[in-house]
Amino acid sequence: MEIQERLSGKENCFRAYTRTGPDRVPSFYRAVQFVNVSALRDRLEDGTDWFGVRWVEMVPDYRFPVLTDVANWGEVIKFPDLDALDWKAAAERDCAGLDRENKLIWAPLRVGPFERIHSFMGMDTALLCLYTEPEAMHGLIEAYVDYRMKVIDKVIGYYDPDIVSIHDDYGTQLDLFMSPEMWREFFKPGLRRFVERVHEAGKLFCMHSCGKVDRVVGDFVEIGVDFWDSVQPCCDLDEIYRLYGKDISFSPAMDLQKLSYCGTDEARAMAREVIDQLGKHGNVIPRDDSPLVPPENLDAIKDEVEKYGRDYYRAS
Repeated sequence: MEIQERLSGKENCFRAYTRTGPDRVPSFYRAVQFVNVSALRDRLEDGTDWFGVRWVEMVPDYRFPVLTDVANWGEVIKFPDLDALDWKAAAERDCAGLDRENKLIWAPLRVGPFERIHSFMGMDTALLCLYTEPEAMHGLIEAYVDYRMKVIDKVIGYYDPDIVSIHDDYGTQLDLFMSPEMWREFFKPGLRRFVERVHEAGKLFCMHSCGKVDRVVGDFVEIGVDFWDSVQPCCDLDEIYRLYGKDISFSPAMDLQKLSYCGTDEARAMAREVIDQLGKHGNVIPRDDSPLVPPENLDAIKDEVEKYGRDYYRAS
């Protein structure tokens, strides 16, 4: 289909997220705006969240676990009363500067079930308990999913975002933290519930998951994830795209380690490479905003995506 006039940046980006025919590779930074949900205190830069977890530079401090015996989670873990929060005032404050006319509004809800359980007890203990205390872990995870479902309802009702994301990093640079079978048993059901609730509200669902998660990307597709964020080159991206390239969209973070020290010419080359690798079906939305990457490389990526991507689909 030949598009005679350029789509707006917002519409073009929406079409890339939904694989419905963008006319160019989207400029994420011109078309998407994050909204901070300030009422939530379940992930902090520093300090203690409302579950009692200590955070240092956005990472849980495992030296001080709040849950030492998962069998007692029901007595120890207290979920906040979401109805007691002044959501209306928070939303009015948080949404005051949003450009809804020109940008898709993205509400990142972060802390998914896996990230939450290891914030409670530490990574090693959480992984061990999946094997040794499956009944208790199922109960804790399901209770947390129920809580997050309420959060999703509140955020959609008061903030009306276009995109809702859950952050759950399932992989290292080498593989998943657990077997795919174990992930499917403990975490896939909750993720499915999140996707279904967001879609029921007519919003897009983004799955943010760092690391080498190749072996569950097909599951993301199966349960209806619209796009996968923080797609990293440790994954076999050529094979993933061959299998699922027409069924899910990709928001790649490129090679953060390389971007932290390379020059701007290499950064531009990486932007072109990721578009060629993941954008043939009109479904790549490159973005990178890591504080580890020098500003000049981030600027080079943004500029190259716009230049290289401007006529990418017209040329093809």
